[in-house]
Amino acid sequence: MSKNRLAQIQSIVLDLLQSDNRCKKDDLYLYSRAIEVITRNNGTYCGEIKQLVTLLQKCGADLPKFSTVMRSRQSLQSDNPELKDDYIAEMRKKQEQEYRDFFGRA
Repeated sequence: MSKNRLAQIQSIVLDLLQSDNRCKKDDLYLYSRAIEVITRNNGTYCGEIKQLVTLLQKCGADLPKFSTVMRSRQSLQSDNPELKDDYIAEMRKKQEQEYRDFFGRA
């Protein structure tokens, strides 16, 4: 994926984090909202999640991967702590430690 495309996705994620508090709390919701914006911008608007499967079949190559949207959120929230939801950030931190503890075992 080009740097320009990644920058576009990150810009969309930033706008969503700033304008919709639910995006700070729910990665799937953030992803679905990002897809809505991207498809609206390219003329193939998909406002319904149940239509996402059809959309992915038709133009999946043009849509970002879920991980790209999540990495954009992580990067933006790392640089801008005010975009984090405190409770969710604490829960993610706790889960990360649990994963590290579990998978770090020999």
